[in-house]
Amino acid sequence: MIRKLEVNGRIIEYELTRKKVKNINMRIGAESVIKVSASNRATIEMIEKALIKNAGYIFKAQEKIKKAKEKEPAPLQYTDKESVVIFGEKYILRILPGNNKVFCDSQWLMVFARDVNDRELIEGLCEKYLRKLVTEKITEWLKEIFPLFAGYNIAYPEICFRKMKARWGSCHSNKGKVIFSTELVHKSEDFCRYVIVHELSHFVHPNHSAAFYRLVEEIMPDYKLKSAEQISK
Repeated sequence: MIRKLEVNGRIIEYELTRKKVKNINMRIGAESVIKVSASNRATIEMIEKALIKNAGYIFKAQEKIKKAKEKEPAPLQYTDKESVVIFGEKYILRILPGNNKVFCDSQWLMVFARDVNDRELIEGLCEKYLRKLVTEKITEWLKEIFPLFAGYNIAYPEICFRKMKARWGSCHSNKGKVIFSTELVHKSEDFCRYVIVHELSHFVHPNHSAAFYRLVEEIMPDYKLKSAEQISK
């Protein structure tokens, strides 16, 4: 059942699911309806009070998601002069004859291939380059962010990268390892930094409890806007 709540002349639509959770959790996605999960102990009044409290973040997050969705490119076809988004910036793919090499030059993603008509070759060259790029950038940002967790006595994690569609990162705290999605190469730097903070926070709180989100907010006070995905109160 979709419920509606008016806040300052604007409408918040939400769908409530009852679960065995301690907190009132709100998930903001690309759709306009907010997914809310709460225990049977949480009354509608309590839930809507939490929504009103977070209304500013909700509206900003929805607007950010809407704009990002409008800018989201279609899946790459690896054709000449096609648009490619790299860390939130748009590049134009140029495919030229050459010795199988890829690099970024100003607003261009330059691909030199021995056979410019071999789509499989071009796709492989691009994916190898973008994987190298995301590995370098995430590693760089992780080194900058990790010292912010100095007071929590966690070890510097092993990191690896995998092509994942369903999630941006995965923390294996028992193994001291974090897996990042190679698809992060197409997201903004702000979002990538949020994912790093999110996964490192799991070494302190291996769950999505209120304490977990308090830690995320301590490290990144504006995480709700940078993630534009989930609010938990």
